[in-house]
Order: sequence, then structure tokens, then C-alpha cells
Amino acid sequence: MNAPFAIARQGARLADLSDPGERVRIEAFVANHPDGTLFHCPAWLEAVARGTGNPPLALIAERGARITAYLPLSADPVLRSSFAAGFCPKAAPAGQ
Repeated sequence: MNAPFAIARQGARLADLSDPGERVRIEAFVANHPDGTLFHCPAWLEAVARGTGNPPLALIAERGARITAYLPLSADPVLRSSFAAGFCPKAAPAGQ
């Protein structure tokens, strides 16, 4: 017999960098990620935005209320290009 359980849904969305709670969650994710650097922090993204005049954008993936991936973005509308410095957990090798 199987016990009923809730399956946490995963989804991706734009991060609300104006929300202090969202920023705290992102900062914690970056701080606890082995590949997290200063360049992944919302404060860095906002500094780049102030320097370039381009809006700060970030995508987050969540499973339930837990952030599982984060992708800070900056776009240059003149050059029509963008760059990203994101990361997500590495997949375990098959069988592990």
C-alpha cells in the first residue's frame, strides 16, 4: 500500500529582486552553493545594472519553496546581446 504524499512542483520564474525576502533566499542559495561567487549575488547584479543602465534580471527555479537553480542576467539592448553567470546543482552520475 502506498501512503499519500504531495509532490513538490518545480517551476522557473523571474526573481523579484525588489523583495527583501526573495533577496535573502537568493543570497542563501549562492552562499551555500559550492560554485557561488560574489558575481552571482543580487548586489553585484544591481551594481552592473546601475553601471550599464540596464535592468537587473534573474531567473530562479524552485521545487516547492526551495530554490534549485539561479541565473542572474544582464542584457545590452544596443548590442542585442546578453550574458549570464548562473549555476544549478550538478546531476549525480547514473546509478548514484
